[in-house]
Amino acid sequence: MLRRLIRGLLVSLAITVALAPVVRAQTPPTTPSLTGETLTGTVPEFEARCNPDGSGTIFWAASGAATGPYTGSFREIGIAFISGTAPNFTYRVFVGFTINSNVPPAGIFGSKQITVPGVPVTCQVSSSRPFFVQRVPYQATIRAHDETYHDAGVSNFIVTRPGTGLPNGSFSEDFTSTVGATLLPGGDSGGSTTTPESNSTGSSVPFASPLVNE
Repeated sequence: MLRRLIRGLLVSLAITVALAPVVRAQTPPTTPSLTGETLTGTVPEFEARCNPDGSGTIFWAASGAATGPYTGSFREIGIAFISGTAPNFTYRVFVGFTINSNVPPAGIFGSKQITVPGVPVTCQVSSSRPFFVQRVPYQATIRAHDETYHDAGVSNFIVTRPGTGLPNGSFSEDFTSTVGATLLPGGDSGGSTTTPESNSTGSSVPFASPLVNE
């Protein structure tokens, strides 16, 4: 399972980087961005490999319903690499996701990554309780109406592993675009670069301690 998760995530990240290029200002498209998109589902695959010193790696795969400007289904896989020693761990999170929209008909795929230093939470704790990450920069490619659009922004997500009060675990996420969906003109990648409001070091991106179910 671990190899399959990593292989799928790397493919998603590579495709998104290749197809989320620099873009030119175009006439505002009718295709919406991911602002207001919400993903809700279960976590059928989850694995944690934690070391005695609190470092380690956490893998998950989530799937379920997508609602908002795009209604359909989604699948998301993620890996969190946890390094350092207590009480200052660094979390490096890499995520790939796809949304198959029925209304409107569209295919969306993208990636997210963030590095958050100074986290006083061990791998053991993060993998045993719900945890969430806020304002994770994303890049996405939207294919709709026989056209391709680029979108970028931030998302917030929370993952609960199976067995922590929920047999299949739980997952939820919301998106906010910071640039809007931009039409890619016939694959032309010229022009100025448009990037999301990002924070690669996570200096102002809080990584909360795992939430405790009351």
